[in-house]
Amino acid sequence: MREIWAVLYLALAALTWLSLNQQLGLIGELWVAGLKPVFGVGMEAVPVALTFMGFSVFLSKKINWGLARLTGMFFITVSLLGFVHMGVPEADLLEVAQRGEAGGYIGFVSSFIFTAAFGRIGAYVLLTATFLIGILLTLQISLGTIMRLITPTPKMMKKVIEVATPEFNLTHESSVEDELKIVSPPLAESEHRKEEELFSMTLKELSLKEVEDRAAQEEDEDVEDELVVVDEKGEEEPQEVEWAYPPLDLLEIGRDSIEINETDLKRKADLIKTKLEQFGIDVSMHEVHVGPTVVQYTLRPADGVKLSKITSLKNDIALALAAPAVRIEAPIPGKSLVGIEIPSAVRSTVHMREMMEAEVYMKESSKIKIALGRDVSGKPMVADLSKMPHLLIAGATGSGKSVGLNSFLVSFLYNNSPKELKFIMIDPKRVELSTYNGLPHLLTPVITDPEKAATALRWAVAEMNRRYKVCAEAGHRNIYDYNADKKTAEKMPKIVIVIDELADLMMQAQKEVEASICRIAQMARAVGMHLIVATQRPSV
Repeated sequence: MREIWAVLYLALAALTWLSLNQQLGLIGELWVAGLKPVFGVGMEAVPVALTFMGFSVFLSKKINWGLARLTGMFFITVSLLGFVHMGVPEADLLEVAQRGEAGGYIGFVSSFIFTAAFGRIGAYVLLTATFLIGILLTLQISLGTIMRLITPTPKMMKKVIEVATPEFNLTHESSVEDELKIVSPPLAESEHRKEEELFSMTLKELSLKEVEDRAAQEEDEDVEDELVVVDEKGEEEPQEVEWAYPPLDLLEIGRDSIEINETDLKRKADLIKTKLEQFGIDVSMHEVHVGPTVVQYTLRPADGVKLSKITSLKNDIALALAAPAVRIEAPIPGKSLVGIEIPSAVRSTVHMREMMEAEVYMKESSKIKIALGRDVSGKPMVADLSKMPHLLIAGATGSGKSVGLNSFLVSFLYNNSPKELKFIMIDPKRVELSTYNGLPHLLTPVITDPEKAATALRWAVAEMNRRYKVCAEAGHRNIYDYNADKKTAEKMPKIVIVIDELADLMMQAQKEVEASICRIAQMARAVGMHLIVATQRPSV
């Protein structure tokens, strides 16, 4: 619909312009004859105004041609035509308007009413006020903003003075420089030479044009020298320093140990066995695995016992053990056993340092490995993000999403330099990821604005497509083979996109974000781009 209105405005502008130039026949003459008495000399500006409206509607989605903006344009038209008609003698006001001259009927009405009610001076004041109100309504800006735009700044005035009085400017700058010689850093030899060449001539020998040409030439030479140094010699580039990985000493040593009460464990195992026997289910109890937060009792059912009979007794077992909840894993993967899990009476803390010092973590060769924590038996668990290849963290408030997310990021930072891994972090709530600002691994500071988040995700999609193209041209199927090839000049880092509270982001910019996330999730794995998303509502 927006494009249709734009085309109509532009077509009407073209027809009006052709009519004014008598190139539209009878219809054009009637059109001009009807509008000219209304607008007077303002008729010449009608095609321009219609063209402006057409292009504004077509090119900008954000311009809202609502009642306020249209009212502002009407006020501008009335005031300008009123000003024009104020110059007509009072006796000829109506006659001139009928001939389509001066301000037309619009100018006649506005000038006549204002003059009759407030006098000639009052009319000028009111027309001026009407014009200013029209400008404010049309541009949707404040009067203070307009004043700042039209008021010259001190810097602008300084430039005007410099151009108008070059001799004064050079003399003044020279004296200021002499006063500040004590605190200014010493100039390089090349800069001294350029300065001597520039100021060796007397002021009378240098015209304004010569000074400008000379300064422009010196500036071009400086830029050219810099480009040569950076691009060809590489002398201005910072020297590569081997990345120092953070030491494990920064992490707290775990002092909490998993408490094991053998008497209580045996008592609860007997309760489980007794409760199942009450329902005619014969089982033999096996190992008990004590984890940080959960205790798992394993049992083997007798031959002929259906697992569904055991799982249906979950609430009865919870009642017998006085446990808040019971989870039954039937069967345990890889074993011919059934696991009954209940929450531990005392929870133990899993420390990041003990996870990173664990043997299973040290043996994992992936650079984007993740320390997940400990399982129900207390064994460390490690995962490889490149094999997932994306990660969704879901849970209610207080369930540990942020702790898990931070532990994953610490795992990455301990194993990757800024050249090997880059982050894009999006945090709509501004509370969880802002502490990572300043990391050299960040492609951009932590993003909190939904519009900027949508832009960053679109960039990620474009970067994904670029990487696929580069890998295809080099004859490689994925980024790992590409980076391992010694012939490739560009080594592409892996990119992890971290989004905290996806539901909040989707509520504010769903259309812009959803398509990009889907695209990245479907295709980005092979080119080393991965998503980590945390949310309270995974259904979003």
